[in-house]
Amino acid sequence: MSELGVWSEVIRRALRDLCGPDTNLRDEAVEWIGDGKGDDFVAVCSAADLEPSAVAKLAHRILALGPDRGRVYLTRVMEVTGNDRDSRDADR
Repeated sequence: MSELGVWSEVIRRALRDLCGPDTNLRDEAVEWIGDGKGDDFVAVCSAADLEPSAVAKLAHRILALGPDRGRVYLTRVMEVTGNDRDSRDADR
């Protein structure tokens, strides 16, 4: 896995934790993502080639939907972005 892939997986894991059954992991993810402006969060988003404000907006949407609906929403977003990423990789 590339370095970009590793950092992307860190973001995906945090987003999955937001709608997972473990409240401790959810709380940690909420704290880490915060308002999308924390140094560590911004650094990981940058390493993953993602816009921190967009990731934070997605995270807040997932939280607003609640665990079950948030999980479905996240799955759909990840499918779309995965397909888009595959297309961009093919263009390189």
